[in-house]
Amino acid sequence: MIIYNWKEKLEKLDKSGLQSGAKTDSERELKLLRHENEVLKSIVAEKELAIQIKDSLLKKVNQ
Repeated sequence: MIIYNWKEKLEKLDKSGLQSGAKTDSERELKLLRHENEVLKSIVAEKELAIQIKDSLLKKVNQ
């Protein structure tokens, strides 16, 4: 597996791909997508919490 990764980076990025920390386009895109996914999950969690709080308050008011 390590040799395959090394070979892939060499083919895509030439010698610069062998430097420490060099990333292919797909690796960079994957990192960005993972970050975006975490941000979106956080937004969804905040919205869900707000909905639960509103529902809870409405139940208390209606009782």
